[in-house]
Amino acid sequence: MQVILWFYGWVILHSLSLWIGLCAGVGLLIMLGKKEQAAGKTDVQTHARLGLRPCIGLWIICLLAVWMIHAVLGYKIGIEWQASLLMIMGQRYSSMMILAILLGICCHIGRKRYLRPLLSRFIKYIRVEQKTETASDIRYDYQRLKPKQFLPVDYYHPDSMFYGLSDTHQPVHDRLSDWCKMNQKIIGPTQVGKGVHLGVQVDQAIRKNMGVWVIDPKPDRHLETIMAKACVDTGRTMITLDFSPEGKGNWAPFAGGTERERRARVLYAFGLNDSGGESDFYKLQERTILDQLCHDWDGSLQQLKERLHHHPRHHEAPRIQGVLREWMQLERLNPKKGKGFSVMRSLEENAVVYMRASLDDRLIQQVASLLIMETMQAIKSSFIQRKRNHHVTLVIDEVRFMVSDLLGDALATIVGFNANVVLAYQSVKDIRAAKQGVSDSESLEASINTNCKLTLCYAAVNHETAQWVAELSGTVQKQVARSETIKVNEWGAETWGDQRTVTMVEEYAIPENLVKALPERTGVLLRPNQPAQIVYTCWVPVEV
Repeated sequence: MQVILWFYGWVILHSLSLWIGLCAGVGLLIMLGKKEQAAGKTDVQTHARLGLRPCIGLWIICLLAVWMIHAVLGYKIGIEWQASLLMIMGQRYSSMMILAILLGICCHIGRKRYLRPLLSRFIKYIRVEQKTETASDIRYDYQRLKPKQFLPVDYYHPDSMFYGLSDTHQPVHDRLSDWCKMNQKIIGPTQVGKGVHLGVQVDQAIRKNMGVWVIDPKPDRHLETIMAKACVDTGRTMITLDFSPEGKGNWAPFAGGTERERRARVLYAFGLNDSGGESDFYKLQERTILDQLCHDWDGSLQQLKERLHHHPRHHEAPRIQGVLREWMQLERLNPKKGKGFSVMRSLEENAVVYMRASLDDRLIQQVASLLIMETMQAIKSSFIQRKRNHHVTLVIDEVRFMVSDLLGDALATIVGFNANVVLAYQSVKDIRAAKQGVSDSESLEASINTNCKLTLCYAAVNHETAQWVAELSGTVQKQVARSETIKVNEWGAETWGDQRTVTMVEEYAIPENLVKALPERTGVLLRPNQPAQIVYTCWVPVEV
């Protein structure tokens, strides 16, 4: 009788456990189905996958509960052998069962929380993606851009001018005829590579038998040495001017050129050009006196001083007296008649000229500005009079210290007289901030930007320069991955989804981030009718 009761009890309890597990699983499936339906997923496969594992788990729990009930009933009913067998199995295998349960739980958690995300990341890494581009990221630019080491002379060509190497280590050239027709502006802060580019350009120009004039306000022994070595290699003579007391060279700033050209330099030097202010009335009076003094004037400062002293209205020219007194302090600007440096003669002889100016001496800076003015005037005159048939390149470093309205005007026409100008400065703000000798800085900036067709910009340290270069580079259309889906499971782990959105994005060809991330000796080259590109420059090797 007890055995029969035990048998029926066993069947009833197992059936009850299976029934409870199935009911719980069906209920869970219904709940999950409603949840998935609200999320837009109603397929049977999704329901089955989500409900199968909970059903199995609930059924196992019910079986364990039945096993415990068997042990209790064995003692209650008196079936000692059945109860003893269950207890013996429990004592012998309970630790293994607990360990197995814990191991299963840990494996389940580890798979869901740690293994699935790692596997998802690996699958994303090896998957075959449609071709896309990446948006600008300054962190990537810092890692990608590194200076290149090479010898520029290895890439010189007789019919072209070499700038540097591209990203693919290919030489970047321009035809010599095109280079001679383009004014240049080189932009970048100190110690980033402006002098490197100037050295390469000047070295090639000298070796191609061009007239080269360099006005440098700071002592650049490397550039001067490059010029000297190129002159030695080609058998040419280099003239060095330094009008400071400890320098060398003499020059009469008002002796050369026609009477009108001399008058223009005098008015600039003495600050007598109209500025649109109330002082223009007094400037007009002093210009009248100055015109009387300059009649049959030999161009020397000493003769101008003597004439002003004997002029009956000299007391009405305080500006002329003050400025003349300052200029007389530089003995090298008052050579004997017929002596000293001649701009026109040097141009006719195809000379190579290097002048040291100054960063802190305003008078020396004005002298350099006058030399630039006379050089511009002589370039035009010598070409018109057919006294010169070779090309002339005028290089002005740190131009903001020596800029003038005449320079801005001359840039518009200088290439038509077989010459070009290379300007170097630190930022686009430099020209805007120019005051001395400039009546309208905005107009001057527009003239420089318009007439300097070639631009090489090194690392920008301010937003204005970076944005300006980016805008000049133009825009491109990029196919960029806009977003990817990420799923979060019940254990708080993220896995990559199966959707990836790609969109077209308009971006600058040379983004602002890239301009700011440029390393030393690396710049953005902008030329007409050619896409903007990164150029790597390197020193011309010389012993300083």
